[in-house]
Amino acid sequence: MDVRPDRDDAEQPHSVNDPWQSGWETIPPPPPEHASPESPGQSGGPPSRHLASYVPYIAEQRAAQQTQEAMNTPYPSYPPYGQTDGPASPHNAPAGRKNAAGCASGAAVLAVLSKVAVVGKVLLPFLSAVASLAAYALLFGWQFGLGILALLFVHEMGHYIVIRAKGLPASWPVFIPLLGAYVAMRRMPVNVRDEAEIAIAGPFAGALASAACLWLYQVTGITVLLPLSYFSFFINLVNLIPVSPLDGGRIVGAISRWIWPVGLVLMGAAFFYTHSILLLVLLWLGFLETVRRFRIMATGDPYYKIPLLARAYVTVFYFGLAAALAIGMFAAEGLMVAQASPSLFGN
Repeated sequence: MDVRPDRDDAEQPHSVNDPWQSGWETIPPPPPEHASPESPGQSGGPPSRHLASYVPYIAEQRAAQQTQEAMNTPYPSYPPYGQTDGPASPHNAPAGRKNAAGCASGAAVLAVLSKVAVVGKVLLPFLSAVASLAAYALLFGWQFGLGILALLFVHEMGHYIVIRAKGLPASWPVFIPLLGAYVAMRRMPVNVRDEAEIAIAGPFAGALASAACLWLYQVTGITVLLPLSYFSFFINLVNLIPVSPLDGGRIVGAISRWIWPVGLVLMGAAFFYTHSILLLVLLWLGFLETVRRFRIMATGDPYYKIPLLARAYVTVFYFGLAAALAIGMFAAEGLMVAQASPSLFGN
């Protein structure tokens, strides 16, 4: 029921003050409870009493209209994460280009470094082998120098093969002119038994190579093979001295820690008779390593706890290999004395 007062729309046009019209579109007429008769003396437009009662109704209708509009309005579609529909800000564009350029430069540097590292893994062992060959050849002739290099390579490959067999990363053999060679083990083994097996693999491979040289000399009569055999027997035997960083120092950790002090005494005696700076350096390094390991073992580190049978097997292997190397060295020395000649070194 429309309770608005009768009026002529043509004579009285709607105004902004007309409560029946607003910026919210047309508001429906009020229900009867909000309607009231005109007050006397008023002409046109709703009475003041009626306006007072109609204000709450306008608010209710507007709230209902907003709720309906919100329900009918679909949710906006958002772009995927990390994307925007609007144009990029001109202030962010230079920063984005700089970040992209920085990432590209960093990736390029990493790619170059990775290639250098790969090349270095191959190039360093090769160049060190060439330098060692040149040094040995200059002192003993190219035949003996080449033989020393081959024997050192066999020794280090014994370490390398066992390290890789145990699933540990290792580098290729790197040669140090006039000092020997080494294989870098990138991670420590699980226990002292594994460490002992890795360490003893080098002298064992060297003993086989020494025996092969001695046998080939007896078969072929090539004179340079005899001093090579003696040299290899001797070097591998010295390497079994129980002083770190020699192989023997790593082996006896699986036997008994009290062998390390014995090795230090032997190394000290050798230095007393030879006055070799190299032996002095080994003696000092061995002393520091012995002190460090004694402290670790005093804490009950499980790294050094292996079964008794494993200790027995390492003990037999270690002393048996040392005896075999000593026998081979004396045998080669005897043949060298019997056939002493300037041509032994292949000059």
